[in-house]
Amino acid sequence: MTNRRAFFGKVIGLFSTIGLVGLTACNENTESSSPALDRNILNAFIDTIVPKDRDAGAVEAGVPDQLLERFQKKPEAEEKTLQMLIVVDEIARARFKTHFAECSLKQREKVLNIITKSRDEKHKAARTTILRLRGRIIKAFYNSPEAWDMLAFSAPFPAGYPDFNTPPPA
Repeated sequence: MTNRRAFFGKVIGLFSTIGLVGLTACNENTESSSPALDRNILNAFIDTIVPKDRDAGAVEAGVPDQLLERFQKKPEAEEKTLQMLIVVDEIARARFKTHFAECSLKQREKVLNIITKSRDEKHKAARTTILRLRGRIIKAFYNSPEAWDMLAFSAPFPAGYPDFNTPPPA
């Protein structure tokens, strides 16, 4: 989808249907500890969730680095993500005869829809990981300055909310 707002409308509708809330995002940049995690496939997955259009997407906002930082702290999350990315890439190769990272945005969306709508037990772990990461990616993106620029949002004050009992420094 090239229209991000329509895409987010669908995503938000899906979130309300399945009730995903309370997901958190990390804020520091580091590299993954696992050499098996393919950064190109991870970036393609993240770009599918929040793609770049006329504004920055999640990849440009640094979300991949945030996830990799989280994986440093939670290796089990990295392993689940790795397994999910393997399934995603296998389906892309079977369906489109190319790796997931090389598919178009529409093709990548189809791959993720195949997994999330599948009730096949062999896709259960990948489906769960996609749904969890999707919320984390969206939240991380909307906590980024790139999203704030897109939404024309500015923080109330550089240092947060002032204490109204104490006058500001002159």
